[in-house]
Amino acid sequence: MARASKKFPQTAYVAMKNSLQMEWQYVHRTVSDAGTFFDGVEEALASEFLPSLFGVDEDITCKYRKLAELPVRHGGLSLSNPTTNSKECYKSSTLYCSHLLSAIRG
Repeated sequence: MARASKKFPQTAYVAMKNSLQMEWQYVHRTVSDAGTFFDGVEEALASEFLPSLFGVDEDITCKYRKLAELPVRHGGLSLSNPTTNSKECYKSSTLYCSHLLSAIRG
């Protein structure tokens, strides 16, 4: 993805946002405490994908990584950190599913 972002930055961003990020969010919703398994993904985002997307050679600092997490309406890229929000995703998913299961069971 980082190589593609050099020639096609918008296409690489859309692929990351609409495909890969949705896949890891699915894993977060279905596997308890899955965030620990995504350290490599976050490292690749900060050290390869985002620098390639922005056309810089150095790693993205923590400050700029936080800016990339912001929603687009606030000037960010809406690329969440895959290591930090897994517990919330799993908790909300189990809560929603428990309501559905209780409605089905009667």
